[in-house]
Amino acid sequence: MNYNQYKPRWKLNSYWTSMWAYNERLYLPNNWVTSQFGWNFGGNTKKFQNFGVNTNFMPVGMHDYFEPRVFDFETYYQIPANANFRFWYNSDNRKKLQMYANGGYRPVAQKGRDNVNLDMGINWRATNQLTLRAGSGFQISRKNEGWTWADESAVGYESLPTDFILIGRRRFDVLENSLTLNYSFTAKANLNIYARHYWQKVQYSDFFNLYDHGRMEPSSYEGVDASGKALNDITANYFNVDVVFTWRFAPGSDLLLVYKNNIFNEQVGPVIPDYFHSVADLGQFAGSNTFSVKLLYFLDYERVHGKKGLAK
Repeated sequence: MNYNQYKPRWKLNSYWTSMWAYNERLYLPNNWVTSQFGWNFGGNTKKFQNFGVNTNFMPVGMHDYFEPRVFDFETYYQIPANANFRFWYNSDNRKKLQMYANGGYRPVAQKGRDNVNLDMGINWRATNQLTLRAGSGFQISRKNEGWTWADESAVGYESLPTDFILIGRRRFDVLENSLTLNYSFTAKANLNIYARHYWQKVQYSDFFNLYDHGRMEPSSYEGVDASGKALNDITANYFNVDVVFTWRFAPGSDLLLVYKNNIFNEQVGPVIPDYFHSVADLGQFAGSNTFSVKLLYFLDYERVHGKKGLAK
């Protein structure tokens, strides 16, 4: 159900609200997956700011048939009941400096389990030709659960059941920063530079064996070797820079010169302690550099073959 108000009221130029609900099932076999409902509200102020909030509720959780990685569509991981509360905000985009923010919080019906995230940034039109964008965001997910691999050198590996499905309980920490520059030399030639750094840390605390109908039991697998070294924890670093020059030399026809620099490192084992240590280590990782040229040319069939050819 949706309601839209287009006439100005109070401090709003317009606003809208909606309520929704849906039920999801697998097609084959015909198994229940989840039932959800939610509510949304958003508006535009007389200062040309826009904002919104939305919520959704999963009162009986979800049967996730894909997380176990067996794809028999009979085995599933049971996601507990949870809710999600989100907001978003954009300042007046007519101004040279614009700000945005969005975030959310998801509590889960399991002690100590939740997820929180926030993204924010600015857009700055420095001149008619130059635009700069900077953004930053983080996500923290506590007591998240999901499929994980088993290392044969781990304590307790030999006691795992045949055809085991291992579920790990872990904490996710994610931080992402980006910077974008757009410069228009002319109406037909522009330069785009995009830089992004993504950092992720995953630390496991408990492991479970997953059985039929979502049943989980504590696993003999401990995720560490005999010396106590963590075997499933992950620290990931991704840093990339993309430079793209585009020239529209004819209608519908573009010449693109593209440079890409990519640094990637994924460390399995004891995690790097914090974000700043990870950033300091970026220069030690191997990277790749690529340069490419792309030509797109629009062919007008009518001009090539004439109107008679088009009629055929």
